[in-house]
Amino acid sequence: MATEILVVSLGGLVVGLLAGYTVYRVMYNLDEHMTETVLSLLLAYGAFLLAEHYLHVSGVIATVVAGLFIGAHGADEAMSPQTKISVFNTLETGAFLANTFIFLMIGITTPIGDLLRYADLIAVAIPLVLLSRATGLYPVIAVVNRISSSDISLDYQHVMVWSGLHASIPIALVLGLPPELDAVLRQRLRALVFAVAAFSLLVQGLSMKRLLDRLGVVTTSEAQELYELLLARRRAVDGALDAAEDLKQRGDIPGGVYEDFTTEYESERDDLGEAINELLREHPEIRQEQKLAGERRLLKQEKSAIMDAIHEGIVSDAAGERLLEEVNIKLDRVRSGETTVEADEEGYHEFWRDEAADFGLESVEYPEEEREESGE
Repeated sequence: MATEILVVSLGGLVVGLLAGYTVYRVMYNLDEHMTETVLSLLLAYGAFLLAEHYLHVSGVIATVVAGLFIGAHGADEAMSPQTKISVFNTLETGAFLANTFIFLMIGITTPIGDLLRYADLIAVAIPLVLLSRATGLYPVIAVVNRISSSDISLDYQHVMVWSGLHASIPIALVLGLPPELDAVLRQRLRALVFAVAAFSLLVQGLSMKRLLDRLGVVTTSEAQELYELLLARRRAVDGALDAAEDLKQRGDIPGGVYEDFTTEYESERDDLGEAINELLREHPEIRQEQKLAGERRLLKQEKSAIMDAIHEGIVSDAAGERLLEEVNIKLDRVRSGETTVEADEEGYHEFWRDEAADFGLESVEYPEEEREESGE
């Protein structure tokens, strides 16, 4: 049984990656938002159909992995702004309709009388669901806290247990039970799943804010919320300026109108930049957090570039491995909250500088005290 679960799960993972990459490559060479929207819909159903009905692996995992792949790579690298709007709006509408349909179906197929008939089982099922989540979460977090530099407080763990909402997926699964299953058992399962989902959404979901306030858990400070607002608006302004430039290049707007647009948006962008800089000066913790986040992204790009150079034969495996090892060291330091970039001095002493200096390249030689600090 364990082997079968592993094969089905890994098979779904592979199918999802392949399907997502295939659609990503097609989208990368397209610039037609309607076609790309259709492709995203075909990917969602096609990955499930291919995995579940033809290869007999997990269709759910395949669909999730394909969606994650497109979300992580396709949205930034293969979709124009217009395509993003079309795809996201279409999928958001589809998700709303699917959720509505699922709840409608469970309501139709589960009469209220069934909830009353199985009230005793429901009264046991709801605490058991919460207990099972707590049993699986608290020990795992305890282990993670021991082996990780970060620490998830007990209050946060309570929130994680209570926030485990159960809705569309379990309902869809119970609706898909085979018809040959015993009718009484199927009816009982539907009543239990519907009741647990209803409790999850109505009780857990609606009480989440009060729980956060009671425990004193602050997910986002007012300064962080303002920073995110300013940053999002600046990205919107940059996108509008890029769109105005494209319209001008295509001759869709006259030069005078283009100047009006750019004057307005460039002025707002300057104001946003000043507001962001002032906020970061007053709240250095936000600056540090954003610095580390940006550093992680840059280091991942470094790692990707080195790996490409190795695969293309530009550098040898030995040299590439040394460079990758250094990037991994930097990533570990950044994950632990320590930056490798400093404004006034080098935050991390790369080994290539010592190699070049030892070779005799005077342009990269360090003062004697710096070479002593690096271990030379």
